[in-house]
Amino acid sequence: MKKLTLTLGVVAGLIGTSFGQGFITVAGTQQSSTNAATTLTSAYTGGAAGGTTFTGGTINSLYNVEVLTAAFTGTTNSTALLGSSLSTLGWLDTGVAGGNNTFAGRLTAGAGVQAANAPVGQVNQWLIVSWSTSLGTWAQVQTELATGTFNPLGGQLGWSLVGIGAAGAAAPGVPLFVTGAGNIIPTGWSMLAVPVPEPATIALAGLGGLSLLALRRRNSK
Repeated sequence: MKKLTLTLGVVAGLIGTSFGQGFITVAGTQQSSTNAATTLTSAYTGGAAGGTTFTGGTINSLYNVEVLTAAFTGTTNSTALLGSSLSTLGWLDTGVAGGNNTFAGRLTAGAGVQAANAPVGQVNQWLIVSWSTSLGTWAQVQTELATGTFNPLGGQLGWSLVGIGAAGAAAPGVPLFVTGAGNIIPTGWSMLAVPVPEPATIALAGLGGLSLLALRRRNSK
């Protein structure tokens, strides 16, 4: 009986290791570079050329980041995020989120955190999306990316190159993006300005909303 209990315990441990969610670290990261500037500028209609690094400030007060992943089977998923839903491109949310650090050009999303959709032992591809808090929550940004229409307040948006690697079986896990060598995502990326609607467009949208409101009131009488 004791042998059976021990055997079951070992099997359970192996299953937990095989199917449990792996660990990653995104903390104290290096400064953003301009490696993705050309791609992002051409993707935006009216987007500003060049790029900007994260500004230091109260943690998560100026910029947010979200870590995405997908199983790697030999071909990386598309990073043409503008105009497409993430699910269509095959990207999955890890649930790992963060934002700017107190130091300019740096971000953090936690050290030794578990990443959803990244089982231990599975080689995954990784992508980090970053945006100004003015663009809204992650749910809002996903919609903005899919439609190409952004918050009228404006802001910056960018995403990393794709990195390939397996999440760790224990904390601190794989260094997805940290200060120093050995990163799965080896370089930074640009944050570029998103296109803001023209004042005339905003005014027309406002007039349209008022017209609908007036019609609704008339019909309710």
